[in-house]
Formats: sequence, C-alpha cells, structure tokens
Amino acid sequence: MIVEAAYWRAQKRGLAGGDATQEWLDAEAEIDALLLKTPTRRPRFHWLPWCHRRFPPA
Repeated sequence: MIVEAAYWRAQKRGLAGGDATQEWLDAEAEIDALLLKTPTRRPRFHWLPWCHRRFPPA
C-alpha cells in the first residue's frame, strides 16, 4: 500500500527530483491515517445447529 501511495505521489510531481524518503514518509502517514479512520467490523455470532454436536462424530 505504501509503495503504491509513494509512487502516485511521485507520479503527481512528474517523477523528477524530489525527496524519495519524504514521499515515503508522507505516503506512510497517509495510509496510517486511512487505516485508523476505517472502522473495523467484528464478526457476528451465528448460531449453527450443528455446533452442539460432538466433533469428530463418535
């Protein structure tokens, strides 16, 4: 993810000059902010009718 974000930042400036390290750090901060802003979903509990059975079947 960070590689792609850094590449697109360099692409926007025309791939000439610039500080690759600073672009990497900016891209990393952008991705971190995006991931922190995105809510995580907790899996729902689904009752399964077979969950009370013994596995493996005796």
